[in-house]
Amino acid sequence: MRRRLAQIIVILFVISVSPRAWASLNPMYTSVKSSHLSGGLIHKEYNFLTNDGWVRANVIEADMTNSNLALRPLWSDNGVGTLVTTKTLVSQNNALAGINGDFFAWASDVGAGKGSPIGTVVRDGELKSSDDGIGLAEFYQYADGILGAGYFKSKISVKHTESGTVEEIGGVNKYSDLTSPFVYTPAWGAEVKSVYTGMCKVVVDDGVVVEVTGAVGSLAIPQNGFILVLLPDRFPFVNLINVGDHLELVSELLPDLSMLESAIGGGTFLLYGGEYMPIAHGPSGRHPRTGIGMDSTRTRLYLVTVDGRQNHSLGVTLPDFAEIMSRIGADTAINFDGGGSTSMAARTLDGSYSLMNIPSENRAVANIAAVVSKGKTGYLTDLLLIPDRDKIYLGETVNLEVYGLDSYGNTTAIDKNKLKISGLTPAAVGEQEIKVVYENITATAKILVFEPNWGDDPQNVPAPASDAAFSFNIFGELPAASTMADKLLKNKLISALNTGSYNIAASKAVPNGVANVKMVASYNYMQVEGDNAFIALDNSKGGLRAVNPAQWSWFTQMSSVVQQKNVFIILGKDLASGGFTDSRELEAFYDIITQNLVARGKNVYVFTSASASNLTRREGVRYITAASAPVGSDKYTVMSAAGALKYVQVTVRQNGDVTWEQKGVL
Repeated sequence: MRRRLAQIIVILFVISVSPRAWASLNPMYTSVKSSHLSGGLIHKEYNFLTNDGWVRANVIEADMTNSNLALRPLWSDNGVGTLVTTKTLVSQNNALAGINGDFFAWASDVGAGKGSPIGTVVRDGELKSSDDGIGLAEFYQYADGILGAGYFKSKISVKHTESGTVEEIGGVNKYSDLTSPFVYTPAWGAEVKSVYTGMCKVVVDDGVVVEVTGAVGSLAIPQNGFILVLLPDRFPFVNLINVGDHLELVSELLPDLSMLESAIGGGTFLLYGGEYMPIAHGPSGRHPRTGIGMDSTRTRLYLVTVDGRQNHSLGVTLPDFAEIMSRIGADTAINFDGGGSTSMAARTLDGSYSLMNIPSENRAVANIAAVVSKGKTGYLTDLLLIPDRDKIYLGETVNLEVYGLDSYGNTTAIDKNKLKISGLTPAAVGEQEIKVVYENITATAKILVFEPNWGDDPQNVPAPASDAAFSFNIFGELPAASTMADKLLKNKLISALNTGSYNIAASKAVPNGVANVKMVASYNYMQVEGDNAFIALDNSKGGLRAVNPAQWSWFTQMSSVVQQKNVFIILGKDLASGGFTDSRELEAFYDIITQNLVARGKNVYVFTSASASNLTRREGVRYITAASAPVGSDKYTVMSAAGALKYVQVTVRQNGDVTWEQKGVL
């Protein structure tokens, strides 16, 4: 039940904090995809690979120093007591973006789709719904655009002018059991309904009582007034009131409502002043989450959702949600309603509205926190370039969309016939630039260009022995020899392997007799020889995470700092044949190689063991398998697999260039 409200709204600045180490998400890999939305907003999709699986967060960032933007709570056109989905509220109000907002109390006894918010709602400096007295956090924007967060409390009363009597009420615009008087304003909707006798309704229009009734039915709420509802046998205050008297709604608030543009209720603080906060409210365990935050300047707004209860995203605990808030740049953040309510919608550049996350339920909610445009327009100041890809192969052409942006971040018309564009078909590998000139404005976009992945590999050639700085052999896993012929064939392979400078096993097992084995496919192992780096990883259980999640952070760090020109990576299992059972982890592996090595100009070779020799080129990287006879099956022997049994001989030339060959033992 609702508690009696405290005397005034206050903002508490002295809040106990807990140490930063309290959070525990600890992602081993993070990808971020960024895109532009209408009105200058930025959308970012974060995918975190954690010890337990994948977590996806969607973030919309808004620069609130942009005087065209405002944080605005939105609710149903039928009033704050009616539930509507987030996307509907965003699109119906022509908002730029929004997330589901406050927790709410369902009023299923009243009817389907009914419920009222738990916390305070302020819009345009007016109180639209009071808090339930539970003491949860609120997020707000001052009239000057600065953001804030705190604990709101209030005392709300009605004053009978003629007698001077003041009666404290339970709240404004809430579904109630009438253990206290309640007031309903136009924000509640068009009318107040009563379905049983004994409920007294006092209709006040422009401060004057125009009706006092206990009749069952509906009463229209005056546009410039309110309706006081109470039980007369419990609150004799009503006996003082007569038609023609004056009633005033008195809200004792701090800060004064005139200082606020808007406010919306939430749950617990997640962060305050850069520190993790004790969790004071909200369900434990992994769930979809929604939250709102700001940076330390209190001018950058973050609207955040985390998907959950789905294959693509596990959901997070509240401590993990706090860590995500910190990672994206929030200094102060609070939690909103989550679970089936978690949803985010936005207006895209073409003017259409889309869900930006994948809701587990897409539940109708009491209100949303939205970013809206004030309708200002400016002059052309910038160009927004959107290539259809940020990575291409040499010889390909990029398709490009170009938008004009005004001084408020709005898209604005440009004459596309006057665009001067260069760099759509890059002439070299590496990071290249697309350039667009329009009148006196120049804009650029970066793309990463790789050597073609089609045709014969120019490096798959023998290297003259006189030109070799050193060479080494890569071999896969071999079964035990069971016959004399098998043993002879195996010895022939071992002799061939021992012709190089040294050997590297793309497996954990090394046959007896193989000399100078410098490296096996093991966990977290790196060697350097001249301008060549060797990195060994273990994916024997179907991925790096399955063997040891710490491999991810180690590999990410090593690949980002290695200085050698040539980088050779060795894994035991072929990537496409059980080496990564999680396709998203495999894509993450590719991404780390591209971003940390290829983008820095490194020559990268990835060697694995498989039942057949193979070469795949992807984004400038050579993925080469060393064929081995199948293991663990009686119908295969070394002899029967001899035709396919191959090893890879790699030669590093005097100038540092690399050539390689797949060699058979017959």
